[in-house]
Order: sequence, then C-alpha cells, then structure tokens
Amino acid sequence: MAMKCLKALLIIGLLVAAIVPAGAVLADESSKGSLPQEIQGTNATEMELVAGKIISNLERLHNITSGIIEKANVSTNSTIFEHYQKAEEYRKTAVGDYQNGYYEGAIANGILAMRHYKVILKAVKTAREELRELPGEIRRMNGYFKAAEKTIERAQKQGIDVGNAPELLNQTKEAYIQVMEDMRNKNLEKAKEDLAVARELKKQLDEKLVEIRKELAYANADRIVNAFLRRGKRAMEFAQRVIERVNSNGGNAARLQERLNAFRGVYEQVKELSDQGKYADALNIIMANRETIKEFYKALHFIKRELHRGGHGKGFRNGH
Repeated sequence: MAMKCLKALLIIGLLVAAIVPAGAVLADESSKGSLPQEIQGTNATEMELVAGKIISNLERLHNITSGIIEKANVSTNSTIFEHYQKAEEYRKTAVGDYQNGYYEGAIANGILAMRHYKVILKAVKTAREELRELPGEIRRMNGYFKAAEKTIERAQKQGIDVGNAPELLNQTKEAYIQVMEDMRNKNLEKAKEDLAVARELKKQLDEKLVEIRKELAYANADRIVNAFLRRGKRAMEFAQRVIERVNSNGGNAARLQERLNAFRGVYEQVKELSDQGKYADALNIIMANRETIKEFYKALHFIKRELHRGGHGKGFRNGH
C-alpha cells in the first residue's frame, strides 16, 4: 500500500508541476478524454489520490487567477480572459467528475484547466517584468520631451518647416500619460498595450526630430563648421604635444598618432571647404566622418585621464 501511495504522490508531483512556468505534463486539448502516459495503468485508489490533489490545486489556482483578473481589470475581450474562461470551464467539469467518482475525467479536465491557468500566470509575470522598468522610462521621457520642445521651437524661430512634429509630440505625451494612468489603476494588460502605442509614437517623433535637427544643422552650418575647426585645432595641438612627450619618455603613442592622422585628414577637408565658403559641404564631411572624429576625441579623453593620474606617458607603452 505504501508503494502505491508513493507512486501516486510521484504522479501528483508531475502534474502539479504543470501549474508553474517550468515545463509541464500537459494534456493535448484535442484529446480531452485521454490521460498522460504517467497515469495510464494506475489503479482506482491511486487515481482517486491523484484526482483529489488536482482538484485541491485547481481551487488554489482558481482563487489566485480570479484575484488577478479582478485586480488587473482584465478586459473581457482579451486573450487572458479567454484563457480564464476556458480554465474555469475545465475546472468546473473536473470538480463535477471528481464528485461523481469519475476520477479519470477529473484528472484529464484538471490538467487542461491547469494549462490555461498556467498561460494566465505566465502572461501576468511577463507583463510585470516588462513594466517594472516603466517608471524609470517615464522619468527619462520628461527630459526627452523638454529637449524635443526646444528643438521644435528653435527650428520654428529659424523658419524651418517642422511638419507634424508638434502634434506628434503632444500625442506621445498623452500616450505616456495614459500608460501612467493604467499603472495607477493596476491595469497591467492595458498598460502593456498602451505602452506599445506610446513607444511607436515616440519612434515616429524620433524620426521627425532627426529631420529637424538635420535642417537646423545645415541652417547653422557656418557656426558648426567654425566651432569644429576651432576645437579641432586645439585638440590636434594638444595630441601632438602628448605624442612627443610619450615618445621622449620611451612610451608608444602609435595608436594615438594613427587617430590623430585620421582626424587631421578630416580636418583638412573641412578647412578647405570652409575657406571656400562651402559650409554645407564641409558639414557633410563632418557628418560622414563622425566615427573618426569620435575615436580621436575618445583617445584624447583617455590621455587627459592618464595625465591627471600622473601617468607621464607610462600608460601609453602598449600603443594607446
């Protein structure tokens, strides 16, 4: 008898595992009357033990998911609610089968109910994980909106056509406000849906802002180019002094020299076009060589940090 109980408990363990997101022994819904292979061949006493445990767990799952559906204000048209309805149908059938002594049916329908309960729990867990970082995203959006407003206002003052950017900005703001409202109401499912809408609007706004900033850049090409040349000249002079210092101390500034040479090539092209008054073309050179410029200034930042630490060129022995 002890061995039979042990076998029944092992079977119960396999079936109860179906309620958590960690792999499960689930019946195929298309074969409602069939049982998992682990149960086939068990006797009536073992079958009753298994069915009883399943019914007990179904009641627990019913209480958990009912609370979730109520607190999360899940829409009756949603997929989650559809799974909840199916789970409840199978649970009630399983309970009826158990009460009538039809333990095989109680187990089969109980497993199907567990399958739908599991989908609900997993969906809620995923939604919570996705929305966990939302407060931080919304805080960052405040800064984003202020920067977007300044860009649009600056472009308008300079007579640049901003198109539907103001409308997109307002729509994006309202979309994020709606998400916050959903969160306050603990409506996770709606918050997830509205967040997707908000992010899509932000994507459209991003694309529009890129266009506006490009127009602004060309409208102010002379100022941007001249600022690039002034800063670039000072940076190259500093880099050259550092290279000489490193070399005199027995260090190796080959990598810095390489980045300086690449930057100088860009600088000379920009300078030549600037001297001819072709600021838009000069700006195109700057934009086309953003990576080269970035790498040069990144190297300068490293140099300054090393010198501040008192490196005296020692930090460049490996070619930095």
